[in-house]
Amino acid sequence: KMKYNFNLNFPDVKQKAALIISNGAMTPRIGSNVTKDVTATITVNRTDLDKITLGQAKFEDLVNKGSIKIDGDAEAFKKAMSMVESFNFWFNIIEP
Repeated sequence: KMKYNFNLNFPDVKQKAALIISNGAMTPRIGSNVTKDVTATITVNRTDLDKITLGQAKFEDLVNKGSIKIDGDAEAFKKAMSMVESFNFWFNIIEP
């Protein structure tokens, strides 16, 4: 049973967010971090996160390079992110 609280800090844009994972659902909290039962805090520049999202960089490579810092349970964060599915961008919204 996964129950995690992750804080995300984006120092290049001075923003914060949190990902709360419970009962199979991931709930984002934009603009603030969680304060209780924090599983890990991830510090990453927004530009690097964009590169990961666009497939221009790999998460593991940026961690190994030191561009992404994880304080706390790094394995829990990796496990949670491995559960996120990728969808085809051009999927049909309405089937004919």
